[in-house]
Amino acid sequence: MVSGFLKISLNDFIWLLEMNINKKVKLPRTLYTLCNKIMRISPWNIISIYLIGSLSTGEGTILKDGNTVHILSDYDLEVILRFYSPLFIRSASKLEEESSLKVKIGILPAFSLKNLKLIQMYELKKKGILLLGSKDILDQIPMEKPSDIPLLEGIRRLLNGIVEMIEAIRYDEVKNEISSEQIQTLNYSSSKAYLACCSALLTLIGEYRPSYRERCEIFKKVFRQKFKELNKVFPDFPEKVQRALNFKLQPSLSEFKQSSEEWFTSKDYIMATLEYYLSKYFSKTEYDLFSSLQDLQTLPIQPIFNLSYALNSLLFLKKIPPFKSFFTIPMISIQIAAVYLMCSISKNKSHDLEMLKKARDFVSMIYRTKDVSLHWNVLRDIIIKTWKIAPVYTSN
Repeated sequence: MVSGFLKISLNDFIWLLEMNINKKVKLPRTLYTLCNKIMRISPWNIISIYLIGSLSTGEGTILKDGNTVHILSDYDLEVILRFYSPLFIRSASKLEEESSLKVKIGILPAFSLKNLKLIQMYELKKKGILLLGSKDILDQIPMEKPSDIPLLEGIRRLLNGIVEMIEAIRYDEVKNEISSEQIQTLNYSSSKAYLACCSALLTLIGEYRPSYRERCEIFKKVFRQKFKELNKVFPDFPEKVQRALNFKLQPSLSEFKQSSEEWFTSKDYIMATLEYYLSKYFSKTEYDLFSSLQDLQTLPIQPIFNLSYALNSLLFLKKIPPFKSFFTIPMISIQIAAVYLMCSISKNKSHDLEMLKKARDFVSMIYRTKDVSLHWNVLRDIIIKTWKIAPVYTSN
């Protein structure tokens, strides 16, 4: 029974693709090979493997440079497990590192399908592509319409977007000349930031859609009427989102700005969007970003997330987290640290030492920083690796 579940014939796999995949979506055979490797980790524990994200909707970013094809988007896999397993997560992370594909492997215990109302749950139910296993399991997800997505998800999308932006840059790339490959990464990161803003703002008004194209069209129609405060500051916001979508769908090396300028421009937009969103979430008429970040820290602590983070820290970082990590929300502390770190650099190649210190203060809540220097790149690296192992926070 186990061996039968582990293996699937090529004909059956092709049938799955024909039944579930939009004809515009083409998946490499190496993705199927990767799925089989994932299955071998713990075949008894895996219910299904799904593909979500832009490559599941035919909206992945594929850059053609002569005879070379670069897939800039990740293959986002969601593995639905019978039981949560940190050891499974560690093995899956190793497969991520070894894969020739750009892949991210997410883990969803079956019990979470009923309880966790996340954007990726909504996308999984509406647009997920079944690669292996049972499709009936998704019937357990109670999210049927965009308004079922909690408002906290928009904040999470923006904060994750900020972490991804600092992941795309290093401080020396701001100060010195950068290569064309680095420029490619920065511009792709900028495009994702504009699209994250669009996704978050549509979540705020209950109009989120799984497709980038649908979100962009709705955003153009509602922006000036629904987001008047942002429209006063950024009247070209819909154009920025449309240009980001165009670049995502049909990138070209000739479109790249040969500097980090667009990265800093998109930084301004995502920070302003986060400030605006937090003010609406906490029902504030007078607000600023940093006071709103303090409000974010008042969300209720759920011990299960703290225990999970401590276990992941031991398994993946080989470090015991500080005791105070049990009195904060690990993921939110990491994301707030990223906000301060991003605010500490500017396009004039200077950095704000006070902001850098605030970033380290938040890092120290979830990572021992006794020997950590006050250096932008060092803090960046810690934020990224802790962000990748911290459990997703949800207020549900």
